[in-house]
Amino acid sequence: MKILIHHDERLFGEAISCMLVRRGHQVVGFSSDAEELVSQAVRVSADTCLIEERPQVLAGVLSELRRMAPELPVVVLSSDLRP
Repeated sequence: MKILIHHDERLFGEAISCMLVRRGHQVVGFSSDAEELVSQAVRVSADTCLIEERPQVLAGVLSELRRMAPELPVVVLSSDLRP
């Protein structure tokens, strides 16, 4: 599977990327910046996008992805425990 990864903490995103590659997936892009994520989503051919982002930024990122790459499936991870 070709995966585009976005994590707001670059080190954690790179760790996720390494784990996915070891399991046979192809990481076609990586971003730790929301604007770069949207730009890559338009440029690369990904089967899905894996996102971990701060809640206050996430809604805007998802909205922009839906507008610019509506066919791209998105999986959202969160370590934020606030309701």
